[in-house]
Amino acid sequence: MSNLSRKWMELTTKKMVKPAYVDSPAVMENVLTGDKVDINMFPSPWFYPDDGGRFFVTAGFLVTKDPDTGWTNLGTYRAQVLGKDILGSQIIKGKHGDMHMKKDQEAGQPAPRRADDVDVVVGRGEEITVAFDAEEPPPLPPGWRRDFLLYSDSWLKDADLNTATGQGTAPLPFHGMSRYPYGADERYPTDAAHQRYVKRYDTRRMTPRGPGTP
Repeated sequence: MSNLSRKWMELTTKKMVKPAYVDSPAVMENVLTGDKVDINMFPSPWFYPDDGGRFFVTAGFLVTKDPDTGWTNLGTYRAQVLGKDILGSQIIKGKHGDMHMKKDQEAGQPAPRRADDVDVVVGRGEEITVAFDAEEPPPLPPGWRRDFLLYSDSWLKDADLNTATGQGTAPLPFHGMSRYPYGADERYPTDAAHQRYVKRYDTRRMTPRGPGTP
């Protein structure tokens, strides 16, 4: 399977078309930030009767980083709508994302410990999920209820023709950018950690399926 995946990537990246960048794309005319963010503006289907709610992302990539070594991992998870600006995800126990979170928990730090430029890459048919062991926290006093909050530091870019640079991940967003897409005066960080992430996880290209496409 790994050889098949490598061959597929080789065949699908031979004739890549270089993207054209513009400083003020029409798609960026409407941007909502802060209290104006409302996930409910977008259709989030309730897929199965036993689902706990609606899912904004049905399949996606959640990239987590080992807080000690800097090694990054890519996981595929669902993302459920928990509020107008909150998504809930589940990482299966024992997965690398779970291992990374446990390291943060053992250090008494939130996960991730700091905001970085490692992204969740979401395209058609992809999902984001985060999982944790709800039995690990200490027992609650009688009559008490425990709630869990997931705080997400992310950038969302649709993979469609109405989105600037929508047919590829580049240019990758980063916390120091002044706008998106950013101009020639700005660039994604080129340090070893950022470039290792790009090489490992951002070398693919997604295209819409047309008639006759398998």
